[in-house]
Amino acid sequence: MLDLFLIIILIISLAKPDILLAKKVKEKASDEQKQILVKNYRKIYAILIALFESLAIMRYSSIIGGVLAIIFIILFFTISWPATKQNKQILKELEI
Repeated sequence: MLDLFLIIILIISLAKPDILLAKKVKEKASDEQKQILVKNYRKIYAILIALFESLAIMRYSSIIGGVLAIIFIILFFTISWPATKQNKQILKELEI
């Protein structure tokens, strides 16, 4: 159920990127900062969706699901972790 919610948010964010940002961020951030934040949030959501889906696959085939889960956990730490750090840095600059 959580993965479905994340998929819906990700799809909506393609049409309206500001939906991922809080009201304070929309007011204080420049357009460039907003684009970076949205891009990073999309990366994080995409990896989380893939991880949840691999866990769902694990119900049918534990070997394939387990391998996919390990791959997506590695991707989480190589892609999403730096994106999270960059978002924290931008939010710290904005004093939010």
